[in-house]
Amino acid sequence: MTTAFQTLDPDDHLSQAVEHAYHGFQEDFPVVMDDKLVGVLMKQDILAALHEFGPGALVGRVMRKEFTTATVDETLEQVYTAIQNCRCTSLAVLDADRIVGLITLEAMGRYLVYAGRSQRV
Repeated sequence: MTTAFQTLDPDDHLSQAVEHAYHGFQEDFPVVMDDKLVGVLMKQDILAALHEFGPGALVGRVMRKEFTTATVDETLEQVYTAIQNCRCTSLAVLDADRIVGLITLEAMGRYLVYAGRSQRV
């Protein structure tokens, strides 16, 4: 789980998501209002919305309002199953309804590769 991540506000413009993605490694963004997770914005949502509405569109207009989350006590297998079921590339991780991290399918794969290598040594 990544604990250093960017969030967006529903009143942010899509251009801010693009700026965050350009300057970092994050492609999916939790959308937070008043410290509460209210949506998610995935890379594919950003690309489609940029094409349809342009960079000035509000995040709240294009974010996913129905989304899957993980909790800090879930196993890697449970999180992987949840990502597969929601057909998404990341999940916000919650601890008592507060977002504490972001887990991506890519990071899970990287972890499994490294864990497998360390067991062989």
